[in-house]
Amino acid sequence: MTSSTDILNAALAYARRGWSVIPIRPGTKKAAGQWKQFQTEPASVDRLRAWFGNGSAYSLAVILGSASGGLVCRDFDDMATYESWTARFPDLARTLPTVATARGRHVYFQAACLTPRKLDDGEYRANGNYCLLPPSLHPTGVRYAWLVPPPVEDVPIIDPVKSGLLPKAPTPTSAAPPVQDEAAPASRTASRLMQRTHRFLGVGAAERHRNSELFCAACDMAANKITQGQAEDLLLAACARCHPPYPTVEARPTIESAFSQPRKPARTREDPWGCYSIPRCIAQRRDLKPSDKLVLGALDYRQRDKHDCYPGQTKIAEDTGLNRDTVNQVIRRLKTAGLLTVRPTKGGANHYTTHLPEIPTGQTPADHNRPVGESDTKRHDSDDVGTKDAEKPQDIHAEHPDGQTAPGRSIAT
Repeated sequence: MTSSTDILNAALAYARRGWSVIPIRPGTKKAAGQWKQFQTEPASVDRLRAWFGNGSAYSLAVILGSASGGLVCRDFDDMATYESWTARFPDLARTLPTVATARGRHVYFQAACLTPRKLDDGEYRANGNYCLLPPSLHPTGVRYAWLVPPPVEDVPIIDPVKSGLLPKAPTPTSAAPPVQDEAAPASRTASRLMQRTHRFLGVGAAERHRNSELFCAACDMAANKITQGQAEDLLLAACARCHPPYPTVEARPTIESAFSQPRKPARTREDPWGCYSIPRCIAQRRDLKPSDKLVLGALDYRQRDKHDCYPGQTKIAEDTGLNRDTVNQVIRRLKTAGLLTVRPTKGGANHYTTHLPEIPTGQTPADHNRPVGESDTKRHDSDDVGTKDAEKPQDIHAEHPDGQTAPGRSIAT
């Protein structure tokens, strides 16, 4: 028998892959609440624990498409059609993650085509769709189970038409195609990129985070040996999908900056919080310690376009590599500096709201958002962090801000 702990552990494992997971009402296939917001950003670990870690009987599902890094599902409702496909493509049938359902099979992979389609023998599920995942319970009482579990690395990227999973070439979509690398096969190159990069290429970013998301994606591509010309084509297309579109004249200098020096792959590609921005307006502050900037950058990235965020102190420590005692001291300093508001809640984690300065009068966003050089940050007083939590600025994948103040956000004075 599957317990709520099993469901929670499964949900956390799927989230570590960068999949956007939501709860499903017991005995149904209906989402337990609104799920539109999770089509653009996966739920936090704290939210997953609140959903699945309280003894609830929820099942779980993954939101497909750009929300989960281009993950799609070929739903075979007819076993005869599935068996015919396995006979034609035995290698794919042995390697693509496959789930046994009440009627047939779900075959998972990543693809450039994110347009869902109804088929005679099932569905091609992508953007705007979700699928129940093991160990969820089907309304008929059948439990979903992996026949071929997901690989340790990313789910393979394939062409669904050439692989026999779609009868003909689908209508082109606005989603970005897999990145091509002259030095490696396309599937290997795209699979090395972070889920955050895939998400930016697919849906862009909101106004406040356009520049930081662009810079982080460009750094990720540079670290994975994608040429600047190939990266620029994909990144500028993603900028056009931002809200509002990010002008090319402002985006190109950011891309050039990302490729101006050697980059290392992100420290933890599977961790959705493994790469965040430290706004330049904060990085230049001489009155803040490096740990202050790390914590504020992590909280501001979690907050994004929302009014606040509510990670636990353990999660903040994981995001920044600091210990909890240091996190407590940093939060107190940020409150005193007027850069952070902390609102305690009954029986829950504190709610945090970051306050970033406005762009100085007369300074352009491009100047304000210049990448932070070493000379900007290396002269700081010694921190109170021990050797166990020594801060390593080179491990931060993208120290590049957006710097703009979102509408409705408080301004530090």
